[in-house]
Amino acid sequence: MNDKIWLLNFLAIIICGLMLLRPAGYVFNSPILDQIGKSLVFSPLPMPFRQVAWMENYVVKRTFHFVTDDDQVLSIAETSELENSFPGPHRYHIALFNILNWGPFISTAAAGPVYNYLFCEGYGFGGVPTDVESVYMEYSSKRTGMTLTTIYHECY
Repeated sequence: MNDKIWLLNFLAIIICGLMLLRPAGYVFNSPILDQIGKSLVFSPLPMPFRQVAWMENYVVKRTFHFVTDDDQVLSIAETSELENSFPGPHRYHIALFNILNWGPFISTAAAGPVYNYLFCEGYGFGGVPTDVESVYMEYSSKRTGMTLTTIYHECY
């Protein structure tokens, strides 16, 4: 009986070690460990699931710049308080913020109605003015502060 438990524990340790190959390659800047970890598909890192390196939620800071009807500009940075100001169920928040997160890769025809609903129709989350004429969504790096891309949406 002890042999079975010892074998199961040994296998669990081996699997955990294999799972840590990719993060170890990332931390120690070792492409060999990283590639071995990728090939074993035991990676807890989200890297294989993204299209572009800078589009991870924990790497990008989103700032919304609203231009009102009287040409005033109001800037609001995305925060957890802003996300929590959405009325409705949590799944609804996730769907809307996924469109905002992946905005640079979604066509304007697909994302435009969502942007219009969020920013232009007086939805009013988190201090968004109700008289918005257009909005600039700025995606910047949390680490360097450099602007990565900007999306412009004209209200219709």
